[in-house]
Amino acid sequence: MTALTADLRFALRQLLRRPGFTLLALATLGLGTGASAAMFGIVDRVLLRPLPFPASGRLVALCETNRSLEGFCVASPPNVEDWSRESRTLASVGLGRGWTFTMRDGGASEGVSSGLATPGLFRTLGITPLIGRLLTPDDLTPSGRHVAVLSAAFWQSRFGGDRQVLGRFISLDGDRYEIVGVLRPGTEIPHLGWARLWVPLPFDPRDEENRRWRGFVTIGRLADGVTVAEAESELRALQDRLALRHPETNRGWSARVEPLLDSVVGPVRPTLLVFLGAVTLLLVVACTNVANLLIARGVAREREFAVRAAVGARPLALFRLLAVESVTLALLGGVAGLFVA
Repeated sequence: MTALTADLRFALRQLLRRPGFTLLALATLGLGTGASAAMFGIVDRVLLRPLPFPASGRLVALCETNRSLEGFCVASPPNVEDWSRESRTLASVGLGRGWTFTMRDGGASEGVSSGLATPGLFRTLGITPLIGRLLTPDDLTPSGRHVAVLSAAFWQSRFGGDRQVLGRFISLDGDRYEIVGVLRPGTEIPHLGWARLWVPLPFDPRDEENRRWRGFVTIGRLADGVTVAEAESELRALQDRLALRHPETNRGWSARVEPLLDSVVGPVRPTLLVFLGAVTLLLVVACTNVANLLIARGVAREREFAVRAAVGARPLALFRLLAVESVTLALLGGVAGLFVA
C-alpha cells in the first residue's frame, strides 16, 4: 500500500511537471467521454427507458391507415368507439387531440394550449389525479361537459398551486368550465404533452357525423396475454366490417397497431442512434490519441526506466508505476468529461 501511495504521488508530480501534455490529454479525454456520456444519457432516457405509466409495455398506438395518409397515425371517435365496444384484445381505449382555447380572466385574455379527450384516455394510461378527479363518461353528455382538468404546471403557474382551485370556473372561448381536477406533476399524454389543461370532447364520440374526423391520437391497452400482432389482426377485421356498415366514410381504410413507445420515439430513433454512433467513434479516436501520446512519452522516458532498472527496480514495479500514471490520467479525464457532459 505504501508503494502504491508513493507511485500515486509520483504520477501526480509527473503530470504537473508536464502541463502541456497533461492539459492536452485531459482535454482529449474530457471531450470524448463527456460527449459520449451526454449522448448515452439522452438515448437511455428517450429510447431505453419504459414510458412512465403502469405496465407501459401493454400500451399501444391505434391507427386508421389509408394509402393517402402514409406515415400518419390517426383515428375518428365513432370508429374508436366501435373498436372499444367490439374488441376482445383491447382492455381499454381512449383518444384525444390538441386544441387551443382563449382563456379570459377579467379584462385579459390569453391562448391556452389544451387537449380534448375521452375519459378512456386517462384510464388507459393509468393516470390518477393529484387532487380532484379526472373526466368521466357523464362529462361527455351535453349537459355535463363543461369541466376542465389542469396540468400540474398550469395549476402552479396560473393558480399558484392553490388546492382550493377545485370548483372554480374559468372562461374558455366564452364558455364557463368548472375545474374538477389537477394532474400529477410530470404527467404528459404521449404526442400531446404540451397540453396545459384537458376538457371532454365537445360532442358524443358515437355521433356518426364525426366519423370522417380522423384527427385524434388513440391509445389502447392490450388485454392480458394478447400480442400486438393479435390486436392488429382483430382491428383490421373490425375495420373491414366498419367499411361494410359505413362505406362512405370507411371504404379503403385499414388499421395498424404498434407499441406506444415505438410510436413516441420512432421519428427520433434513427437520428439518436446516428449521433450515438458518432460520439462513440469520437471516444475511440480520443482514446487512440491519448494512447499515442502516452507511447511517445514512454519512448522519451526510456533513459529514466533504464536507470530505474539498473538500480534494482523490478519489472513489476515499473509496470505498476506506469499503470498508476495511466489510471490517474484516466480518472482526471473522466472528471473533465463530467463537466463536458
